Amino acid sequence: MKPESTSPGGEQEIGQLLTLGKCKQAVELAKENHKRLGTAGSQSLLVKVYAARIEQFHSKGMPKEAQALLNLVQERFPTERHQLAGSQIRAAAASGGLHELLSPLVSPHLAPETKTAIENAIAKHVTDLASLATCDALPAEHMLRTGAAVVWRAFTAVVGGPVAEAEISLPEISHRSPFAAWKMLIRAIAAFYRLDDDSARRALDAIPADSAVAPGALALRAMVDAKKPSAGIAGVLYGRIVPDDQPLRSALEKIDGAFEYLDESQLLSGIREMIRRCPASQTELLERLKQNVIVRCLNENAPILGVVRVLGTIRKNAYFWRLAARSTEAYRTIAQSAFSWERFLRHAVHEGMFAESSAEAAVIWLHIADLLFPFSLHELELARREMVDRRGMSSHYDDQPEEIALLRPASDRQLADDVLGPGSAYRHAARIQPDAETYAKWWAWADNIGLPDKHMEDIALDWSRARRGDVQPLLHLSMLAESRNALSMAIKWLGQAEAIDPMNMKVRSARFRLTLSITWRHCSDRKPHLVEKDIAELAALPGMNEGDRWAVLESIRTVWHRLSGNHELADASHQLVLQKMGPLAGTVLFCSIEKSAGQHAKDGTIFIPNNVD
Repeated sequence: MKPESTSPGGEQEIGQLLTLGKCKQAVELAKENHKRLGTAGSQSLLVKVYAARIEQFHSKGMPKEAQALLNLVQERFPTERHQLAGSQIRAAAASGGLHELLSPLVSPHLAPETKTAIENAIAKHVTDLASLATCDALPAEHMLRTGAAVVWRAFTAVVGGPVAEAEISLPEISHRSPFAAWKMLIRAIAAFYRLDDDSARRALDAIPADSAVAPGALALRAMVDAKKPSAGIAGVLYGRIVPDDQPLRSALEKIDGAFEYLDESQLLSGIREMIRRCPASQTELLERLKQNVIVRCLNENAPILGVVRVLGTIRKNAYFWRLAARSTEAYRTIAQSAFSWERFLRHAVHEGMFAESSAEAAVIWLHIADLLFPFSLHELELARREMVDRRGMSSHYDDQPEEIALLRPASDRQLADDVLGPGSAYRHAARIQPDAETYAKWWAWADNIGLPDKHMEDIALDWSRARRGDVQPLLHLSMLAESRNALSMAIKWLGQAEAIDPMNMKVRSARFRLTLSITWRHCSDRKPHLVEKDIAELAALPGMNEGDRWAVLESIRTVWHRLSGNHELADASHQLVLQKMGPLAGTVLFCSIEKSAGQHAKDGTIFIPNNVD
């Protein structure tokens, strides 16, 4: 090689060409310069220009040409391979040669600048994170493999449906990570689907223009701003995600206008245009549009036969039944809405949207129960008859594909009883979600509708069996027994409630009330020895010495002494009440106690102790 020499003019001109992006002309000039000078400096300059040309090939989407030129330069100038490290890494990344790209990272002698170049190449050019996460060129625990795995998992989740914040937070990915741009794109996508455009823009602003995800970021920004990119990969992505739907929208507007005046000709014309304008690749969209149209026709009482002929078979899957349920609620056909919600539940379970015993299923049954809450028993029976007479549900399955027809109800009568039977929806909800709130709603409905005591008792028993720690069903059972004068049974249920929560105010109040009821019975039956025990029980109850309760107890003692024939003690007890409460209040209280105890005279007069004026 010739001695060192410089060619300032040639080097300056080459630099200007590179600045202008004229790499091909720069290569030719650098080759002439090196041929003329033949120095180490001219050779280094030539390889530098070749590296720029290789990079230009990559930027133009010409990876084969870039690789061919890289191989040629490496073969001709082996001593300049260090200048081509970046080009080699870029070529490996662009060609998907992850093994070749990543294998240098396991070397203990890896230069820091080479490691940085590899990570930059990953950030700028690698889009197949799934392959990177499983690439055996690196140990499984290597941060690039683990980072690629968590980022790819978050990305597939966010583009697949609604996500929780925890699924996409990615705290392990720092702002210096090769996957930082991916993290920002994932956040932007999540914000876009939440209709939070400001957050989406902030995340997109943090994505470098030369990152691997930049085309996706440009397409997403175009969707956020509703401005289609003019060209490039971003334009292609935008076109696939947001096709030109104006013709389809015009057809839907035509259909909407036809409903306003029930113009059958315009309606059928609009439906045909809708089918024609819907992209062939959007089969699911077309099916949902057809479902929306038929449900709207049913609700608007539009001519249905012609519409069905144009639309063809309508899939009556979970989406259809949810649409029907919501629309019938809006049009206040509540019984029909209840049936539609039940059908949605069955089809949703069949389609794997949620389990039959899930919280979602319980919520649907409770919603059905809420819809039917105002119905009387007579109205429920009329609705069941109408369903059977019209073949209200089974006829919907006559033209359905096999996977949907499998869910045809066994009979309309059975379905009607299952949905509109008194309390049936609450029963279904309680079996799935036997919480106190569900049973409380069931009880409130039964009380409101005036259900017979036997059925009310069945609800309380079911409640008590399902929730053995609840005192409320035991109180209901005690109250029902008391209402039919089965006081021993009422005490039994109350005793179970006291064993669970003796300090409960409702339990304590029920104990006082029941003990009084038993006392009145014993007084009426003229059994003073039992009344004596009742008084002892009353005296032992908490709070009996508070307020005027002592006066009630003392008045009962007055009746007891009288029943026992001890008029002297009866007069003394009554006199004590009069002294404490005054003659008027004391007399009124005693008259009330005597009447409750059944001790007033047959002619309607009441017992007044001898010493009362």
